Amino acid sequence: MFTSLECISDNDCNDQMQCAGGSCISPCSALAPCGDGSSCQATDHSGSCVGRKFLKRALNNALSLFA
Repeated sequence: MFTSLECISDNDCNDQMQCAGGSCISPCSALAPCGDGSSCQATDHSGSCVGRKFLKRALNNALSLFA
């Protein structure tokens, strides 16, 4: 039995989706990919975390590298 694939690469999906297992899915579909206090925004076939808590945590992690 042959099943048709929705996609083969990310370019087969719209900009807010990525290709995974032959289907276009949101890169933000994982359970809480960004953690509390931030949200995931999909663009260019990938997700990025935005929000005050996420930015504060990222800045603190970066600064700890220089301590």
